[in-house]
Amino acid sequence: MNGNGNSAEDLSRERQAQQAGQQVNAAAANPDNESKGSVATVEQLPTIAAQLKSMTPSQRYEATRSVRRLLSQQEQPPVEAVIQAGLVPILVAELGLVSEEKTQLEAAWALTNIASTEHTGVVVKSGAVPYLVKLMMSKNPDIQEQCLWCLGNIAGAGPDMRDLVLKFPQSLNNLLMNIKHAATTSLLGNAVWTLSNFCRGQPQPPIEAIKPALPYLAKLLTHNKMDIVGDASWAISYISFGDDDCIQACVDLNIVPSLIRLISADKVSVVIPALRCLGNIVSGNDKQAQVSSHHSYRSLIFASHVHIPCMLCVFRLHLLGRY
Repeated sequence: MNGNGNSAEDLSRERQAQQAGQQVNAAAANPDNESKGSVATVEQLPTIAAQLKSMTPSQRYEATRSVRRLLSQQEQPPVEAVIQAGLVPILVAELGLVSEEKTQLEAAWALTNIASTEHTGVVVKSGAVPYLVKLMMSKNPDIQEQCLWCLGNIAGAGPDMRDLVLKFPQSLNNLLMNIKHAATTSLLGNAVWTLSNFCRGQPQPPIEAIKPALPYLAKLLTHNKMDIVGDASWAISYISFGDDDCIQACVDLNIVPSLIRLISADKVSVVIPALRCLGNIVSGNDKQAQVSSHHSYRSLIFASHVHIPCMLCVFRLHLLGRY
């Protein structure tokens, strides 16, 4: 298959950056009043690390929250200082405090912020992944969302991290259960974004490892929230950017009509991945290409003057080996 186009990859990274920005700003929508409580200073971090385990539950919550708030500042959060203070393994251990849900949430939130930086590996090496996978099935939807968000950051750090997450038993299944039974639209949106990162990267994950997600992705193409549709489309574009077996797994979902419809969407973040999916299918074997072409040509009769050259350009780039 041909290499990824830079413009499309940039759009995907822009979506990740947007998610990271939402993570930092999530405090504004948090039921708790963010103006209350303290924010830890860098100088206090070693002391907090030394005392956290011996604190009472309420003290531990406030201390963990103060660290998380420090990591949530928008400009240059002191991630390295938190790591050097030895707080990451402690935050990971707090994920196991099933009787202290508020502390669990703050710890997961802090780890999510760390995992969104170049220090993702520190979170993984500290043993966070099995806790995060398990807590996707927490009874608390806020904890569910925060933990799957953290896993999305980890999986998005590259193929090695992605495969490590996928190898944990129940990682994909628990994520799909959050998509199927999402308590909120916000949770659903983050779950679909995380799923797209489970599918992203070269070399690809084995098709059998992610095949259970395909029916969910096909259904999500018809969702009424365009950000969710866009992330589902990106996921399918990653999966279909493979060998004929990967392409066939997508064709079998009968998603081509939905993808054709999406090229008329108002958002470029939906149009681009939909076009990529169609282009990937066209680049498959003759039978797969015929499925896409049949729907594409029929749709182009009704397409606007903007979308006709757009589609033709993508198909031509495939033929030239530039897409």
